[in-house]
Order: sequence, then structure tokens, then C-alpha cells
Amino acid sequence: MRFILIMSFCLLTPLMINGQDEKDNVETIFTTAEVMPRFPGCEDESRTNDEKEACAKNKMLAYINDNLSYPDKAKIFKIRGVVVTQFVVNENGGIENARVIRAIGYGCDEEALRLVKSMNDMEEPWVPGRQRGEVIKLLYTLPVRFNPDF
Repeated sequence: MRFILIMSFCLLTPLMINGQDEKDNVETIFTTAEVMPRFPGCEDESRTNDEKEACAKNKMLAYINDNLSYPDKAKIFKIRGVVVTQFVVNENGGIENARVIRAIGYGCDEEALRLVKSMNDMEEPWVPGRQRGEVIKLLYTLPVRFNPDF
């Protein structure tokens, strides 16, 4: 019993830092929101939210088509498939913590990550998500399709 109490104390002690709970220092990253983040370029005030979302999807597809390179190794082996990426759209519309969550290899994974990270170099950042009127960080999942004409 003494061992359990001592272990409990040892495990709980790090949660208190200068009188604050650790949860006060933890950033919340949402996976869904009232207003999801959007690819930039569609924020004309005369558009409805649905029109802005449709426009943003079209602009993102155009960006992917214009900027995605099919890796040589994937060409050689005629690889097709979908690389699924995830990244955080931060409060400023920047892309953070990009990673591949489903890979197909042959250079496609690295190319999908390069593409996602290149979105930080665009003239305009993403439009961040909102929850209860507050700008938030949101985890975004983006499938990148590699389907070339051979």
C-alpha cells in the first residue's frame, strides 16, 4: 500500500509546475470545428460559407495539380496510389507538424510532404478554423493522389 501511495505521488508531482496544472500549458489541437480551415484565395465577403468552401477546394486541387511532381522512381515502377498526409493549420493559417499517415513509397511520400510544406511559401496563408468564435489549431488530413498517365 505504501508503494502505491509513493508511486502515485511520484506520478502526480510532475503535473504541478509553479502551482499550475499541466493542462493549462497544453495546446488544444482540434480535429473538427464549427468553421474548418480553408485553402486561401476565396474570402470574398459576398460569398456564402458553402461557396467559399467549394472555391477553396477547387483552388487547393489546382495548387496540387500545378505543384505536385511525380517522382522518377515511381515512374519507373508505375506506382499509383494515395499518400495520406496530416498537418496542423495553426491560428495564423500556417502549416505545422506535417507528416505522412499512409505511405506508398517510391518517393511519393516525400513528394506529398514537400507539397504540403510548400503551402507555407504561398502569398496568403490558409484561413484558420474557428470554434465558438475563437481561432483554433486544427489537425487537417489531406490525401494526395498519384495517378499519372503512363
